[in-house]
Amino acid sequence: MARSLGYWFMALALAAAGGCQRSDSPRQTGAPGRAPDGGGAEAVSPDIGALAAAGSPERARFEGEFIATGAEPGWRLDLLQDYVSFTRPGLPAVGGLPNPPEIGARGMRVKAGALLVTVVEEPCTYGDSPAFAYSAEVRYQGVAYKGCAQRASGETQSGSWAGMVEDLAPAIDLCLGRARSKPARVTIAYEAQEGLSNVRLLDADGGRFECVVERGAITYFETIGDRDILGGERDPLFTRAPDLPPEGPCLASEPAPQELGWLTRRIC
Repeated sequence: MARSLGYWFMALALAAAGGCQRSDSPRQTGAPGRAPDGGGAEAVSPDIGALAAAGSPERARFEGEFIATGAEPGWRLDLLQDYVSFTRPGLPAVGGLPNPPEIGARGMRVKAGALLVTVVEEPCTYGDSPAFAYSAEVRYQGVAYKGCAQRASGETQSGSWAGMVEDLAPAIDLCLGRARSKPARVTIAYEAQEGLSNVRLLDADGGRFECVVERGAITYFETIGDRDILGGERDPLFTRAPDLPPEGPCLASEPAPQELGWLTRRIC
């Protein structure tokens, strides 16, 4: 009986000790990309600092439009004045009208539909990309997508990606070669991250496709729906030479840089 009681006292002591053990495992960190929130809707958002007064220099640094990108799985966010668009390869675009932003001394936060976007002024790099002046976090469906952000250029703010056609020509040519119904045209193209480019196509039959090129090879090519539209898409529409641009009373075309083809915009 004494031995039995001693056994049970020892078992209870070991169980209590095990319940009080601390876990010193570090939290998961890494390059900008997709990471669990760890706390759902109540997770702590990046600190944007105390709210900035209207007209203050701090507030001016976060007013305007931004573009944010991240790795794993190569997402992109267009934070425009009148719309926010969040895209990931192979998935429908997510977006919405932005609420008035909350702007602090260190950053800004804005909600748009199911998206919660935070932009903070701090150096940010990933992969072989150059340093960005801002970091960004996009929260969607309980997942925090972490990446880097930059102010949208004047061309991007007006919805034009024409300045990137020359740099993206190799990826564009690969994707156009995959199109089944020709001539196919490019509705938008951009570099999601170093070595990874996204190209959207409109083929001769009206089909729309998203093509992802990673380091010189197509890694994704799938149909996209009519409602899956990015900010600035079709402004302009790019036709690769030697194909001729579309014609119409409301269309105006001009040569693309380096005689790569034609840039077509709607004028009425």
